[in-house]
Amino acid sequence: MFVDIMGIKYPASYTIRAQTLIDQQFGGLDQMGSKMQEVGDAGKFDLIADLLAILIDGGVTRGRVECELLGTEYDGPAAISADAIKQLLKPGEVFDLYPALMDEIRDGYKTTIKLKPPKAKNVKATP
Repeated sequence: MFVDIMGIKYPASYTIRAQTLIDQQFGGLDQMGSKMQEVGDAGKFDLIADLLAILIDGGVTRGRVECELLGTEYDGPAAISADAIKQLLKPGEVFDLYPALMDEIRDGYKTTIKLKPPKAKNVKATP
């Protein structure tokens, strides 16, 4: 996913690195959800901005590593800090991003398994 902040499109990705940072900052996704219920609006805006910064860090890091593996140069933006996000975005803008951030996290848990149909066995029918 990409998030537009002041005309700059930042990649945001729920990676293992992002999950590690969520664990370090919030104690995990469940604890973050609990904190969201415990705090007022200002606290929610802070938590969402913190989560956004983590997912942007995940997206930028993923982009850099992919480019390194492919032998190309990363031409995307640098990660942006939660403090910068809090200074640039309005509360409504941060709040509106929350559903998309949660969708990105849910998508991170999806797995794709490709199954091949079983090969038919040659069976002789007997009466």
